Amino acid sequence: MKKFMNDAEACAELVSSQTLYSGKEISFRLEDIILPDGGSSRQELLVYPPSVCVAAYTEEACFVLVRQYRHAAGKVIWEVPAGKLRAGEEPFAGAERELEEETGYRALRWERLFEGFTSPGISTQWMTFFLARGLTLGESQPDPDEFIQVQAVPARRVQEMLNAGEMQDVKSALALTLALDKLRIRE
Repeated sequence: MKKFMNDAEACAELVSSQTLYSGKEISFRLEDIILPDGGSSRQELLVYPPSVCVAAYTEEACFVLVRQYRHAAGKVIWEVPAGKLRAGEEPFAGAERELEEETGYRALRWERLFEGFTSPGISTQWMTFFLARGLTLGESQPDPDEFIQVQAVPARRVQEMLNAGEMQDVKSALALTLALDKLRIRE
């Protein structure tokens, strides 16, 4: 029978680590570990850089969302502006950059909403969530492989989208839920 362990006991010991694939932004590792109870396990890990996402809120009570094709999902989905941090880049600087690149917006006021692992069972990705306000529109500069449609969606409609399951990107759903709560926007 497995028992719960406190944080001090719950660490595993790394026995071996092998990189199976290394791409321009991610890699896959196979690691053998000794578990806290002495047993062994083989873990498959997606090594992913830290990232950010931004719930950008306008003075007109709208969230700035993007729609883009995501090959893994096989369709166009709604998302908040988001992306990977560059080497050495701080989360706030990355959030500013991603918001402007993807949407053209710049924000005067920023608030950190949350940070944590996106899927700790398989990935090293750490994501920081921001709320951006005091927006001014400039010109977007998406990456060459990004085909993005930017749309300001009323906060009430965003709540409806969340309730109806139209927001299928988990990071975006969390960012918007946290932002709606922070802004005290209820159904």
